[in-house]
Amino acid sequence: MRQAYIWRLSELAESCAINWNNCHYIASLTLARGLIETGVILCEFDENVQKGVENKDLSFLNKDVMKKTFSTRIEEVLDEEREYLATNILTLIKKKEKELEGLEFVYANLSECAHPNQFGHFQHYGELDRSNGTVAFSNGKFLDAKFHSVLCAFSFIDFGILAINRLEENIEKVADLQHEINPVSSS
Repeated sequence: MRQAYIWRLSELAESCAINWNNCHYIASLTLARGLIETGVILCEFDENVQKGVENKDLSFLNKDVMKKTFSTRIEEVLDEEREYLATNILTLIKKKEKELEGLEFVYANLSECAHPNQFGHFQHYGELDRSNGTVAFSNGKFLDAKFHSVLCAFSFIDFGILAINRLEENIEKVADLQHEINPVSSS
């Protein structure tokens, strides 16, 4: 799981930068959302593991690992119990907002630009000249505000890597606690 998340963070960041530098702003903004989503999921998992170690309770761990690895919203893939139904990312973002004030705003800003609505199509591409009633189209209006949102999203690379590093540090603690809870004997 660790390597897959590192790979995902790297690919999202690289693709986001490449698209931004080539003036493919919608693609870049959508990828920036993915950085936030991935970082938030890693942070949530890290926090769960830390609480589990502190409380000496690992009962959640197997299910949480399985959910982080195999969760989906695709009905045909879900098992009958819907055990691996993916958590709505907005739930986790709202939870993280308590620590990182402004996260919901940044995520909403990226989402508005990524969706085909007022900000995602007309406000992004068109500019109305009220004096003659014409609309001039170009790629990438309001880039300063959007660039700041992309930069904020890039901070989730650090959050994700910090979470991965803490998880790596906790592996031995988890193993020791698991042995304490359910000792493995050689007989």
